[in-house]
Amino acid sequence: MPGTVTRGGGVVSLWRSVWFVACCVLLLATFGCTDEPPAATDRPPPAVASTVPTLDRARVAEFTSDLQSGDLVALRRSVLVAPGVSLDQSVAEQLRNAGPFEFRTETFTPTGPDTATLRAGTPSGEWLVGLIFRDGRWMIATTEPSQ
Repeated sequence: MPGTVTRGGGVVSLWRSVWFVACCVLLLATFGCTDEPPAATDRPPPAVASTVPTLDRARVAEFTSDLQSGDLVALRRSVLVAPGVSLDQSVAEQLRNAGPFEFRTETFTPTGPDTATLRAGTPSGEWLVGLIFRDGRWMIATTEPSQ
């Protein structure tokens, strides 16, 4: 086939490779190559930690209670769920069986004006919990396994 090279049993289109390289060069030439220094600002960067609401032990206790309740209404008090999204009762049951949850308030780390992370432990392992401040309180938005 014209315009192709066979390498190790696979066919690589030269046209696609040339097109990709040309696009990368164009992007670098347009956005990445300048002799001007970055613009200085008159104000310092925002202090994220000073503007983020605190996470108190009472809210952490609500997280633990709501996650271990086995109740969907209680679960929605602590877990951010998009409006109109329905949860199956099995989700609440699985969370209840996954506990007990130990949220470590000393690991609360602001990551933006209304976001933060927190570490938690369960019998199955350690978790990094992403929090979002909505409607005057912290809500669990994400979880991911942690080391």
